[in-house]
Amino acid sequence: MPRQAHRLHVSANASIRYEFLYEGSENTPPPSPAAFLNAINRSDLKRPMHPKAPGREPPPGLDEDGVKLVVDSFYDLVRRDELLAPVFDSKIANAQWPHHLGQMYDFWSAMLLGTGRYEGRPMPKHLAIPQLADEHFVRWLILFKQTVDTVCHPDTAAIFIDRAERIAQSFRLAIAFQRGEDTTGITPMRAGDL
Repeated sequence: MPRQAHRLHVSANASIRYEFLYEGSENTPPPSPAAFLNAINRSDLKRPMHPKAPGREPPPGLDEDGVKLVVDSFYDLVRRDELLAPVFDSKIANAQWPHHLGQMYDFWSAMLLGTGRYEGRPMPKHLAIPQLADEHFVRWLILFKQTVDTVCHPDTAAIFIDRAERIAQSFRLAIAFQRGEDTTGITPMRAGDL
């Protein structure tokens, strides 16, 4: 029987999501997320997916100050960008920017440092923007890479870029699925190739 690879996403909490690759035959469905959670140590799922894992030192700048610097620098570019600024301006009023930036500090802190501070649900907000298209995600990744390459140590920049690429892919797939589009040809964007 041919073997098939299945991807299974398991959330330990609202801010950390893990992906497992399971191989099985086409007649054997992958185990449920609950089965994976029961098979592994639950405390392992609370550990963030970054180099701050036990026994590893984080690269320079992978800390709260580094997150704030990246977020502030990135959104400074976004707010002046001809393609992205109108999208953000249509959803975020000038007076709301401090709140939005605070949410982004929490989001990236939760994503990279495992703080669990982010309480939001970004996907529905993005699904509600009808004009979002691949060109927006391309530009978002270009500006994000430009930002982290400028303000971060190369190892830290690579971690930020890896997460940004995953975020872009998740959003692109969800948007296409919601619009009833074929998602099979949506391949991940690599910031270095744009």
